[in-house]
Amino acid sequence: GMISTATAARMQANQAFQDGAGPCNASRARSREMLILARGGLASEAARSLRTRSHSAMGTEFTLYLDSADEVRAQACFDAVFDEIDRLESTFSRFRASSEISRLNREAGDGPMVTDPEVFQLLAAALDVSRKTEGVFDITVGQLMRAWGFSGRQPGIPDARTLAAAQECVGWTNIELDPEWRTVEFLRHGLEVDLGGIAKGYAVDCAMGVLRSAGVQGLIDAGSSSIAATDAAFAR
Repeated sequence: GMISTATAARMQANQAFQDGAGPCNASRARSREMLILARGGLASEAARSLRTRSHSAMGTEFTLYLDSADEVRAQACFDAVFDEIDRLESTFSRFRASSEISRLNREAGDGPMVTDPEVFQLLAAALDVSRKTEGVFDITVGQLMRAWGFSGRQPGIPDARTLAAAQECVGWTNIELDPEWRTVEFLRHGLEVDLGGIAKGYAVDCAMGVLRSAGVQGLIDAGSSSIAATDAAFAR
C-alpha cells in the first residue's frame, strides 16, 4: 500500500542506524538528522488536522480538540458543541433567573412542579448518587454555598446564625420526585438546588454526543476536572 513521505523517511532512517552501527560517525549523524526530519513530518501532518477552540461557560473554560482536515466542518462542530453547552447552562444554572433550576428553587417548595424530561432525569441521577453515597454527594447545598460566599466572588466565613439557618435548608431526602407525573417538590422551604457538581460532567457527555453524531473525533476538557474523548485512540 501507499505510505506517506514522512513514514518512508522514518523507515529509511531506522535502516540507516542499523547499517551505520559501526565506526562510521558521519553515517550515524546523518541517520539522526533523518529521524528528526521524519518525526517532524509526522507531527506536522497531525497538526494540520488537529484544531482547537475554547469557550467560557458554567464558571469554567471548555477546550475542544477536533481531528478534522476540513476547516468548515470543524468550525461547524465547534459551534454545535458550544451552543449545546450554552443551552445546558441556561437550563441548569441557578445563577440565571430564567433557568428551570431557578424556577424550581423559587417555587418547588410550595408544592409539586412539573419540569421538563431532561431536568427531571438529571435530578434523578443526582439523587441516585446521593443515595449510593449516603448523602456525601448532595445537590441541596445552594443555601450553604450562598452562606459561605461561594455564589459570589468574595468567599468568607459565615457567622453561626447564618450557617445554622443554611444547614436547616440542606438535605437530599427533602427532594421528592414523581416519575409518573414528572414533578419535583421540595419538602423544606428555602431549599436550593445547586447542580455544579454534576451539570458540567453532563455537559461533557452531551458534547461527546454531538461529536459522535457528526462523525468527528475529538476531546473536550472542562476546566481540567472533566475530560472525555470520542475514543481512546484520540485521547492518546
